[in-house]
Amino acid sequence: MDTIAVPRHQLCHQRLEHAAHCRLRSADSRTLQLPSTRRTTLGDRALSVAAVRAWNSLPPDIRNSDSLLTFRQMTITHLFHLPFR
Repeated sequence: MDTIAVPRHQLCHQRLEHAAHCRLRSADSRTLQLPSTRRTTLGDRALSVAAVRAWNSLPPDIRNSDSLLTFRQMTITHLFHLPFR
């Protein structure tokens, strides 16, 4: 049996398509699952991990925005207010 190499981006796309069909408890909160990393020093700094952490740290009202314009405005406002908290 031959093994076919599938590009990594296609595997991620397939996982997202599969996840779209599954109903999870976290689906309403629109949080992402952190990918596992082998090394805590380098792996946690990877974009794939940092982006998920940044997304999950946003308040639910921003993550559940109805449009891109609303998302952008609320995100900018949120980020500008962070240093003053």
